[in-house]
Amino acid sequence: RDLRLEEVYSLLRSSTRAAIQSVPTMGMTEQDAANAQHARLLWVLRRQLARPVGRGMFTLGSVRPLPTDMIAVPPLVIAGYNAETGQAYTLDNAKLTDEVTE
Repeated sequence: RDLRLEEVYSLLRSSTRAAIQSVPTMGMTEQDAANAQHARLLWVLRRQLARPVGRGMFTLGSVRPLPTDMIAVPPLVIAGYNAETGQAYTLDNAKLTDEVTE
């Protein structure tokens, strides 16, 4: 059985929280560690925001709906979690546009 399409779908999924690797905190202050984790979350968020473009191309290229059919648009989740501890991370939406477009 060919699983390539399912793998592409899972790689481009933007409706789930992204797993974020822990930042090594040896020799860092708490503020530096928090800033490093925030920077890592922004990096992952930029990747999350790029996925809907690829997912849209994949969907439109692999689905043949009728002109009257609606295509479901999944939500875009801009949150992450620490893969080791399970701690959830979210960003302040008010500062989001400035930080993501830098």
